[in-house]
Amino acid sequence: MCTVIVLWRTSPGAPLILAANRDELYARPTDGPRWEGDVVVSGVDQVSGGTWMGATTAGLIVAVTNQRTHAAPDPTRRSRGAVVRAALAAGRRDAVRDLVRAIDPTDYNGFNLIFGDATGVEVAYVHAGAPVEVHALPQGVSVIANDRIGSPEFPRADLAAARAGAVAGRPWPALATDLAGVLADHTLPPPERTPVPPPGAFITAETARLVQAVCIHAPRYGTRSATLAAVGDDGLRDYHVSLDAPCRSPLVDARRLRR
Repeated sequence: MCTVIVLWRTSPGAPLILAANRDELYARPTDGPRWEGDVVVSGVDQVSGGTWMGATTAGLIVAVTNQRTHAAPDPTRRSRGAVVRAALAAGRRDAVRDLVRAIDPTDYNGFNLIFGDATGVEVAYVHAGAPVEVHALPQGVSVIANDRIGSPEFPRADLAAARAGAVAGRPWPALATDLAGVLADHTLPPPERTPVPPPGAFITAETARLVQAVCIHAPRYGTRSATLAAVGDDGLRDYHVSLDAPCRSPLVDARRLRR
């Protein structure tokens, strides 16, 4: 899972801002953020070698969330994190769009890819059994969890959108402090807003409720890191990453990693 908050053309000086939490099994081994030439990634999955979010110095940002199903993911399918790497290597938003449209959805477990720069931001929905869809996001705040934008299955996205929308017009970097607070939010929706897993689902009803916080702390699974990224008209402006859940780990300027 993951939660990605997109602010498009809301903040002076930063046309595109992404605030994201990476949610994963605690036992899955991960390396921290690093620079790879002119690309910064929020971390590297030691199992697949992929990443969940990254940016180029020229100002292309790419992030992925999985699409939740009530069955465990198929381990024989290709890495969704590798798609993020390929998109960053493509270097331009139009090239990423072409790359995604050429994907065979049956090669992957379902995912949503968010990609944008100072000229626009898009989301691609990729799910086996359906054609790839790519949509431009409107001006304002959009939140992508583990389904389509606006899905009633993820009330945490509604909470994040409301909180981010209340501060979206503030200038960067003051806005960064507010968004870090949104990413660290443990608020749970009322029980009646929490979708109940169907019989045979691989998570319990209690876990299904716990994963509806923006910052998740479930017994075996939770928020492992957070990223705040801002793009200006001249390229990447800021890229901050935490090494643990944002409620207990500060977001550090990734530019320090280049020294």
